[in-house]
Amino acid sequence: MAYELFEELSTCNLEEIAKEDITTMIKDLEYELTRRKNIECEEAIKNFKQALSRLDILGVRVLYDCSDSDDETCVPLYNGYNLTFDY
Repeated sequence: MAYELFEELSTCNLEEIAKEDITTMIKDLEYELTRRKNIECEEAIKNFKQALSRLDILGVRVLYDCSDSDDETCVPLYNGYNLTFDY
């Protein structure tokens, strides 16, 4: 249905559409994009937590900063610019 509406919208004269309707469409599309991003973020966070839990089970400590640790199983999570995961 959305594709049919998009096709219909792309063939009509946009000047015939009320400004309020265009604003509503934009808000609806922005809401949908945000909703999809939130779902994707929730899934990524879930997977990340599972991966960290698995590393913990394997005896690998993942810390923000390992500079104070002499433990070879410590993996620094963040090097100041990006995630590292060096092991």
